[in-house]
Amino acid sequence: MKAKKLSSAGYVFRKDRENEKIQKTTWRCTRRGCPGRAYTQWCDGDQRMAVHHTQAHIHGPDPDIPDSVEWVENAEVRRTAPITLSLTQDVPREVPWVRPRVDASTQLSAHNQSQSHRHSSGETSRASSTATSATSSSKRKNNDEPDVDIDFDVDLDVHFDVARQHSSSQFLNLPGPSSGSVQQTTKVPRMMAEGQVPQSAVEAVMVRSQGMPVGSQTVRGYDFNNGIDYHELFRSFTRTGFQATNVGKAIEEINKMITCKMQPVPEEHRTEMNFNPCGREKSNCTIFLSFTSNLISAGTREVIRYLVQHNMVDCLVTTAGGIEEDFIKCLAPTYLGDFTLPGRELRNKGINRIGNLLVPNDNYCMFEDWLTPILDRMLHEQREQGLMWTPSKMIHRLGKEINNPDSVYYWAYRNNIPVFCPALTDGSLGDIMFFHSYKNPGLIVDIVEDLRRMNNQAMYSVHTGMIILGGGVCKHHTCNANLMRNGADFSVFVNTAAEFDGSDSGARPDEAISWGKIKMTATPVKVYGEASVIFPILVGETFARRHAEFSKNFSRD
Repeated sequence: MKAKKLSSAGYVFRKDRENEKIQKTTWRCTRRGCPGRAYTQWCDGDQRMAVHHTQAHIHGPDPDIPDSVEWVENAEVRRTAPITLSLTQDVPREVPWVRPRVDASTQLSAHNQSQSHRHSSGETSRASSTATSATSSSKRKNNDEPDVDIDFDVDLDVHFDVARQHSSSQFLNLPGPSSGSVQQTTKVPRMMAEGQVPQSAVEAVMVRSQGMPVGSQTVRGYDFNNGIDYHELFRSFTRTGFQATNVGKAIEEINKMITCKMQPVPEEHRTEMNFNPCGREKSNCTIFLSFTSNLISAGTREVIRYLVQHNMVDCLVTTAGGIEEDFIKCLAPTYLGDFTLPGRELRNKGINRIGNLLVPNDNYCMFEDWLTPILDRMLHEQREQGLMWTPSKMIHRLGKEINNPDSVYYWAYRNNIPVFCPALTDGSLGDIMFFHSYKNPGLIVDIVEDLRRMNNQAMYSVHTGMIILGGGVCKHHTCNANLMRNGADFSVFVNTAAEFDGSDSGARPDEAISWGKIKMTATPVKVYGEASVIFPILVGETFARRHAEFSKNFSRD
């Protein structure tokens, strides 16, 4: 008959010199349920290696999926090697032996033509053993090969016969070999016998898992059978998965920066000069809060105001809209609308839409009426007193002028919290300053002086923490200031932007680490979420829960 041969490179065989043990190595097919076995054995008497078969290889390997065999020693898998499917033209009757040589590659094969139609494991094994014994005896009698007591390494090719079995359709139906070719690849049928699951599918689905790392957390959400406890609900977020886990980690990160802030300033930093432009007292951790203008337009403004009112953060960074919308709300309200309201109709009615918020255009006219006289006085002070204005000085002045406890910047003025806005002209403030430059020209606002003040906030801090809501200017301006001190110690980003477009808004904290804007030792967190939902949760579980600590250590009342 013609038989298929599955061959695999062998591994190392070493004779035990001290104990003269017979080294036996078993090779087995790695496919589940396949009884295919072969083993190699060192014959100590004539210093030769023999190969024996115990069972035939009975399955047909898929040509698209590499098969493999394992070298097993003391019930432990020592090596797994790939096997190849080939067709054997001649199946020799005898089981040959070879003398291993040091550092030599030796080909071993074990085929039994007389047993090929049955491939009974007992018959094959007995035939192999008989052939090996006869050969060994002959060699010892003729003394052709002297006994040599050496250590050696031998590379082997171990062969599994795959024979045609007429009694079962699960065995391979082997065609004859092509003329003039000893070996050639043979197509293997993909269909299995009735009731048999394809082995390739079993191997693909039943992949064995490695053990989980020590300390891995299990997923478990909040159980409302325990009642309504929002603190426990938010604590459970860390183990919930997805963005809930990131929210939980953000809560932990903010609490870490608060804990750092509550620590006393180290002795070596107490004698340093205070470079805060407002003369703000130094703490052990300077917390930067940065946000986009839409969060002041929305009700998130009141959450931000709470932090500033109780002196919980040390520096604010925002855009022009984040300044003007706070003051406008002190003059007239903003209304809820809908994202789908048609722009043409709103324009005809003089109503401006910010997402699903509505701001009558009259509000901006009222803002201009309030701001223009202040700009006139600022210009007068510039000319008469030589006062050079910067965006932060201007915001400080407007916070004083508004004199309204609903205002974020009123409390920033009261608590000497600097507010930086490098894009101060990009909004209604800029429009009014533009008109003012025609009516009463000459007002100068120096952004370079503010740049130095902003960077000094980070450079001369003991530690820094960043809470950045949204992206754009406020995000990068804050991160870039922390670059001047080789990175922030704590960081939380909250935005909906993705990084695939290369924008700084969508960049993850890891990108900021590459620039030196976040320390390599930090554990920053990014929450992919809308800040009007996420930020109140973060504040409730951090600053608000630790309100008493702030009152004790940082209250200015």
